[in-house]
Amino acid sequence: MTHTPAPWLYARVDETTEAIVTDEGDSICDVRGASAADLSLIANAPALLAALRALMSLDVKGHALADRLQFSDSGRALLDQCRAAIARATYTPEN
Repeated sequence: MTHTPAPWLYARVDETTEAIVTDEGDSICDVRGASAADLSLIANAPALLAALRALMSLDVKGHALADRLQFSDSGRALLDQCRAAIARATYTPEN
């Protein structure tokens, strides 16, 4: 299962409803009462996920950046954080 393709946008649907929508106007989620910072984060989640995935697959001089980061404790910790964030962002609960 995949998420709704980007771009996502904030939209005031009517006087009482705010939502994150696709660029075609299809509603993704109701965000009534969310802060501006939360709205920005939600709307940009697909771009953030794509950037993180690209970073994790980046090659530097023919070697995976992830392989190079494995050489330090801080690098391994950062890789673990990136992998965990991707896993949380792409988790689909079983019914």
